[in-house]
Amino acid sequence: MLPESPPISTMKDAAVLPGTDTARMKKSLVRTLAGVALLGTLLSGCTPLIPRRQADYSEPSAECRAVYAPYANGDSRRPPDLGASACWQRSVESYPDAGYELVFTEFDDQGWTARSNSETVDRLESTLERLRQIQKRAGGQALSLVVYVHGWRHDASAHDADVIEFRKLLHSLARQERMASEGKQIVGLYVGWRGQSIDMPLIDTALTFWDRKATAERVATGSVRELFSRLDQWRDTLSNQDCTPSGTTQFATKDKTRSTGNCVHMLTLGHSMGGLIVLQSMSANMVRLASAAVENQASHQSPPGVANLSPYMPRQGDLVIVVNAALEGARHEALHQATRRHNLQYRPDQLPVLISVTSDADLATRVAFPAARILSTVLQPTPTRSQWRATVLTAGHDDRYLTHDLVKSSPSCTEMSEDEDKTPSTELLQAEKSQITRRVQEIRDGRSAADARHYGQEEHFCTGLTLKARPENWSPAGNPVWIVHTTKDVIENHGDIYNPHFLSFVRTVYGQIISVLNSSGGRDADNQRRSSTPPHASDAR
Repeated sequence: MLPESPPISTMKDAAVLPGTDTARMKKSLVRTLAGVALLGTLLSGCTPLIPRRQADYSEPSAECRAVYAPYANGDSRRPPDLGASACWQRSVESYPDAGYELVFTEFDDQGWTARSNSETVDRLESTLERLRQIQKRAGGQALSLVVYVHGWRHDASAHDADVIEFRKLLHSLARQERMASEGKQIVGLYVGWRGQSIDMPLIDTALTFWDRKATAERVATGSVRELFSRLDQWRDTLSNQDCTPSGTTQFATKDKTRSTGNCVHMLTLGHSMGGLIVLQSMSANMVRLASAAVENQASHQSPPGVANLSPYMPRQGDLVIVVNAALEGARHEALHQATRRHNLQYRPDQLPVLISVTSDADLATRVAFPAARILSTVLQPTPTRSQWRATVLTAGHDDRYLTHDLVKSSPSCTEMSEDEDKTPSTELLQAEKSQITRRVQEIRDGRSAADARHYGQEEHFCTGLTLKARPENWSPAGNPVWIVHTTKDVIENHGDIYNPHFLSFVRTVYGQIISVLNSSGGRDADNQRRSSTPPHASDAR
């Protein structure tokens, strides 16, 4: 028989007795209210959903070009009030006097092409159409497309620090191209996503790293894959044409005595979680390209007494560079193995396809990343120590994957200097161009030499950086996937990717690669790419 319930008055009296439930209730209420207050604070500090840019891909007006002009050189000034001019909301910024154009495309938290509720414009298609228009408007002048995917705590806002620094990079590339008799038109494509979800720096740093990493992984498996694939296909298709200094576009011929050049070159850059987006979205295709090199070697065995044809790994665009990528080494393992199969011996003129650079001064990927990975993978079986390290560390912090070191040394061309506007000096840019010319000639001269030095064994750069291969890990020699370790005096911290020393390294390596590929020999080597793709794609290079 159940006991009788106490009278309501008794329950009421008991509820207010000191030292019993009242204290616990008060504490619970305080915690609840504190949680609500914190949630309100976070919500009030949340950044707005993307897109940051409105879908206006038309030619900027004279008024907008005048608004943009003071910021063309990418100095540290930020637009004072983004709401004061609709020009800063556009998806295209034009800097004709500085020699470059900047296009924006954005993806939402689910990896879909970003659009507002009332918008019917296909931003991805509009982005590609804008690039086609720029290429046609160039009238046969070669195009150099620089794609940048930002990382954690950034977005596509006009006053975002990465947008400002990206303008500076484009400005320096345009200045360098103007020094050449057959300079290329520079176009930047800024790939935006919501890398910053809370507009409160301390809270953002403490709470959002893993939430934003999960978002970056969704972006990597979303529509950005189509963007990269279509950019690569566009580059391939136009590379079946020659862009001549006269400004006319002609289809490529078999006349090897005529100097030719590809119409579109493409450099892809990714930082932090942007590096994650680049690597994950491209990884399957890169593994396929690496596998094509293996199969080409296996299917082209030479007769007895004749040397076998060395493989040449084709490329995604012209070059991919990621910096301080927030991606575990286990995601790199497939590409790592694919480029090392069957005792490959790459050709002496094999050029890098992917360069991943990580600084040991990057605490975000060296300390915070493995700490969180250890907690999140504690129940995942890892039979070997190598597998455990690959699961919790990024490839750039795992000695097993490291192929090169990028270190400070004595300047090989000129002392680092900057003009008054904090951009690279004219003397430095000229020295870089001269170094590119010298090194490209060495690569060309060494193509048929049995003892030719593989590109990447040891390279010296104007601003005092030296790239040295680790022979025990850079296997086989000429391996086109570089995992590069560097130090604080080269990249000072997680976000220090736009410092002048490292940008000089980027400009020089990219310049050397496209100069080699512009030569007939370089183009012939790269024509071996994508044997499994449709004829119009594989014949494009």
